[in-house]
Order: sequence, then C-alpha cells, then structure tokens
Amino acid sequence: MLGNARNSCAAGERLLMCEGDHRIRGEFASAIHLDSTAAAQTSNTVIKIALCKVVKVLRKRTDGDREGMGAAFRRNGVDIR
Repeated sequence: MLGNARNSCAAGERLLMCEGDHRIRGEFASAIHLDSTAAAQTSNTVIKIALCKVVKVLRKRTDGDREGMGAAFRRNGVDIR
C-alpha cells in the first residue's frame, strides 16, 4: 500500500516538474519570438544588434536549462524525455 502512495507522489511530482518546465520554455520562446520580430522590423542597426544579442542569450539560457534540468531529473530518478 505504501509503495502505491510513493509511486503516486512521484508521478505527481514528475507531472508538476514537467508542467513547470513547459511553462518556462513557453515564456522563453515568447520572448525570443518578440525580440526576433522586433529585430527584423527595425531599421536601426544598433537596436537590431542589441535585440539579436538578447535572442542569442535567451537561446543559450534555454539550452543550458534543458541540459541542467535533465541532469537534475535523472539524478532524482526521473526521466523527462
């Protein structure tokens, strides 16, 4: 009986972590889209360069989070793939 409670708790925690990860990725994707669109629409070279740098930082951040979160989940026995 206790084993079922642990499995249920682990499944709930996994779902919560995956939902949080999904929401965060959505926010990053939205920010990248907005900055990319603004960079494409502006004729000001300085602004275009600044926005492209922001997009680059956001993309690096999401790639790093994906690797870091996956490693953290695997350490705790959770496979999010």
